[in-house]
Amino acid sequence: MVPRRAARRKTLPFLLLVLLPSAHLAGQTATDPLALEREIDAFVRREMAAAGIPGLALGIVSGSSVPYLKGFGVAGPDGEGVTPDTRFYLGSVSKTLTGLSVMQLVERGLVTLDDPVSRHLSWFWTDRITITHLLNHTSGITPYAGNDAGIERTEDLVERIRSKSRLGLAGDPGTRFRYSSLNYDILGAVVEAASGMEYGRSMDLSVFVPLEMRDTTADFDTAGAEIAAGYTPWFGLRLPYRIRYPRSAAPSGYIVSTARDMTHFLVAELNRGRYGDTALLGEAAMTATQISLGATGYAMGWF
Repeated sequence: MVPRRAARRKTLPFLLLVLLPSAHLAGQTATDPLALEREIDAFVRREMAAAGIPGLALGIVSGSSVPYLKGFGVAGPDGEGVTPDTRFYLGSVSKTLTGLSVMQLVERGLVTLDDPVSRHLSWFWTDRITITHLLNHTSGITPYAGNDAGIERTEDLVERIRSKSRLGLAGDPGTRFRYSSLNYDILGAVVEAASGMEYGRSMDLSVFVPLEMRDTTADFDTAGAEIAAGYTPWFGLRLPYRIRYPRSAAPSGYIVSTARDMTHFLVAELNRGRYGDTALLGEAAMTATQISLGATGYAMGWF
């Protein structure tokens, strides 16, 4: 499963997560795990050099185990090394976590997939868009409406969404796939309304704490300078490039996490909603988050 990228411009270092079927690693690790680790190390370093990547964190998840977890290179211009606990913006991988939270609310009976958004957000500008439309990017909301996270400075989630009503829809809901991050920011507001808590607090209690994701937050102000520096290309150079993203964009693209924490999330994804003794979702609900809701090939944050 591969998450959609938040933007075409690359900002580096980055966090790389790989899901492999248990059988893929079982045969190799049983014979010579150290040789496999050296092979992965060499591959990563070659690719970093070829792509000009200053640093990255890599986690490999197989079944309920994490056979490989390592940092490479530097996290910023100060030269501090990347570790499995270095914090990164998740980009659109954040959508998978928001979608998971929505399904928890569905399982609790607080939301249904066929609910119009206006059932939970009384001020919402149309009753034609449902929760399924948002999850599946078939709401009719344009990509343009969700592309302002690096420019928009509105911190309040509701205020930011309400300001978009003037943009209208590009088509009838349910008729066409149009990837727009605004869909998942609206879902973040639904999470707030249905849970009775601010989005970040709800995510803490329902996802991050149960999965022991201790360095993960939807409030990146609390992470501050601990977040790995992004870089932007400039005439063949890589220059440090930090953007102050608004908190209102967290549900779609700016949750902060680490490679170690995200392996916990992927263990739950690969094990029908379970992480150790914790059941994050029932098996049927977790399966639903991984299956396309239509012909788009898109499933609650995953392609």
